[in-house]
Amino acid sequence: MFFGLAIAFTFMTAITQYVRHELSYDTFWHEAERVYRIQATITYPGQEPTAFATSNHPLRNLLKSNFSEVEAVSRLLNTKATFHRDGVMFDGIVSKVDPEFLDIFDFAIIDGIGKAGLADPRGIMISETLAQRLFGEEQAIGKVIPVSLYDQGLDADFRVTGVFQDVPHNSHLAIEAIVQFDESLHRAEILSNWRAALIFTYAKLTRGANPISILNRLPELERQVIPPSGSWDVAESLVNTLNRVDQLHLFQSGVDDMKPGGNLQILYIYALSGLLLVVISGANFVNTMVVQAQFRIKEVALRKVFGAGLPQIQRQFLPESLLISFGAFYLSIIGFEVWGDQIFDLIGYQGGRNGGDLSMSGLFVALTAFALALFAGLFPATRLAAKTPIDSLRTRNAAYGVSMRFSRMMMSFQFIIAATLLIVGSVVWAQVQFIQSKDLGYEPDNVILLNSLPSDAGKSSDLFSKLSDLPGVVASARGMSAPTEGTLPTAGFSTPGHDLNAEYIFPVQFMNPDFFDVFDYELLAGRRLSFEYGEDHYSSERGFNMLVNEALIEKLGFGSPQQALGQQLWWGQSDDRRFITIVGVVENIHQTSLRDEIEPMMFWIREDFYFSYAFRTAGRSVDEVFADMERVWRETVPDRVFVGELLEDRLMKQYGPEMKLLDFLQVAGVLSLVISCMGLYAVSSFLLAKQRKEFAIRRVLGASVLQAWKLAATRAIKPVFWALVVAFPAAYIFVTEWLNGFAYRIDVPFGLFGAAAILVIAVAVFSINAVAYQVSRVSMAALLADE
Repeated sequence: MFFGLAIAFTFMTAITQYVRHELSYDTFWHEAERVYRIQATITYPGQEPTAFATSNHPLRNLLKSNFSEVEAVSRLLNTKATFHRDGVMFDGIVSKVDPEFLDIFDFAIIDGIGKAGLADPRGIMISETLAQRLFGEEQAIGKVIPVSLYDQGLDADFRVTGVFQDVPHNSHLAIEAIVQFDESLHRAEILSNWRAALIFTYAKLTRGANPISILNRLPELERQVIPPSGSWDVAESLVNTLNRVDQLHLFQSGVDDMKPGGNLQILYIYALSGLLLVVISGANFVNTMVVQAQFRIKEVALRKVFGAGLPQIQRQFLPESLLISFGAFYLSIIGFEVWGDQIFDLIGYQGGRNGGDLSMSGLFVALTAFALALFAGLFPATRLAAKTPIDSLRTRNAAYGVSMRFSRMMMSFQFIIAATLLIVGSVVWAQVQFIQSKDLGYEPDNVILLNSLPSDAGKSSDLFSKLSDLPGVVASARGMSAPTEGTLPTAGFSTPGHDLNAEYIFPVQFMNPDFFDVFDYELLAGRRLSFEYGEDHYSSERGFNMLVNEALIEKLGFGSPQQALGQQLWWGQSDDRRFITIVGVVENIHQTSLRDEIEPMMFWIREDFYFSYAFRTAGRSVDEVFADMERVWRETVPDRVFVGELLEDRLMKQYGPEMKLLDFLQVAGVLSLVISCMGLYAVSSFLLAKQRKEFAIRRVLGASVLQAWKLAATRAIKPVFWALVVAFPAAYIFVTEWLNGFAYRIDVPFGLFGAAAILVIAVAVFSINAVAYQVSRVSMAALLADE
């Protein structure tokens, strides 16, 4: 009981800190309730609506010109960058913003100037950490930093105009350097593009402004300024929403967000599991105090005879419960100091001890300990005080004094929680196994991915050739993005006979022909693309060839993969259309995680859109090849930071929350079962002690020890059976809701429900075996000797 309570308090401290951290995202900005991010949901032709974290480039000017409620509005575009300093390179992110950005977010300026510094197109503001990395203890203001911006292939010198305090970890913003959003460096068709959500847009509303009013008027304005794309009514397909920044992390994350959003469902699981651990151990504590109180029934009766009232009796019980509860709390503090980091790692909380003030979490747990102590002390005292002295004093044995219905109910409640946690943990395990064994449509083993490629085409080709020739590299490819690297760009097309410029819009993978060798895609019909065929290249003026996946031919109703060969689609504007011909069909692949449906997909050869290298290795260890690649990279492109990763590692990162959840539920399930069984043993000892005479009589009437043991064990674990009756539907509802978050999932594994039930019953029987055996062997002679 005591150690179970201490363990529960330890976990509760860590989980409370994690929950507080998740709920605190972006609440620290000044007047955060007035700051909104505008997010676009676009319904592309032939597709379901896509909810983005981003919005359209022209939206900023539309809001600025037409809504007096908008006090400030700014765009934000993050791009990968390399910072150079004294021959050393630092990889990072540069955020391009409008000057009003610093009116919306109150960055703490440590040195230099703030908003005024963004008036200079070559001025840059950097974070305190980046300033330390680049300049050490030197003064950063006025220093010049050579920066390579990957999105534009721009190498330029930027002068430091300000140093700001690091953005706290609990923010959706990923910002370490800020420069002016220079429109002259961006193509006009991008800045006027309403068809794609390519940029973050933030707005600060005036005090008292109603965001609903803005949303109600915005569609009409959009219809006035957004031109159609052929027959596609872009304005009707676009829905913008205003979302408060302090609610983005858990409630409004979308596609292409700066950071992975929080998972509200998993947060609920952790919070509920931590609470239930305390409830189980607390129920155990209360139950034990109730059982122990039965042996003081005559003491309480005598005190009442001599004039003691309810307050006096309660004061007799409270010190003991307070001592036990706060003793467990003190022990939990020691446990947290020793195992706190391990628990944080178990639940995936990266803030650790430095992620926020722990005092509030400790205070919450202390108040919980106090509440438990009050209930554990006052409840049995009040219960015993309610009996009349005559009824208590005439009871020959204290064990017969008070009904144990409450204790049985508490035991059932504990096992409901334990069984539910075990079942949920088993289902999460089964889904994780399914994820790990699912055929993804490609082979992820021994594949190395490289990003942050040189912007110069000549350097990029030279680097790729050298890396491809390394020993151990058996296949190499270039492409837009490898599987797991996120969403792909889209292309619109129409079927012959339709006037739409974009009857359908589907993702397209730009690649070279060796892409299939690296990822081992299965060709179902037709042939692969090749440089040997001029019309296989996107640049062919007469039209070009492409590969598609099964989902696309199913969407377009082309029949079987073989029947799809030779089918043609129109691509381009009405005045410049080209035919695209299907020459091959590949098996469906999971470009993103199993949470998402497989989308129709096209494969084109287009060399100006290669942003990723992929290499398959064999014959040498991956680590050796990886080290050689880093060496060649540094020799060939010394101005770029080497960024490489294994496809297997990236694949596992997609399911990091599920892996952490599985580990936590396994630990929580075992702990809850052990604590529940400890309580079952204590209560069963008392309950069966009340029935010793019955079992002695049964023995006299001829019952064997085994028969008596079966009866005793059945009675002792009866609360467990009732608990399973409730736990099964509760667990079913929960796991069904959780599994619905995956487009590809297992069916609810009822076999695991049965296995969990068998485990719970077996452990429960084992825990009360000794007590049941002692009662089953009691003899009438021994019982009479006690009398």
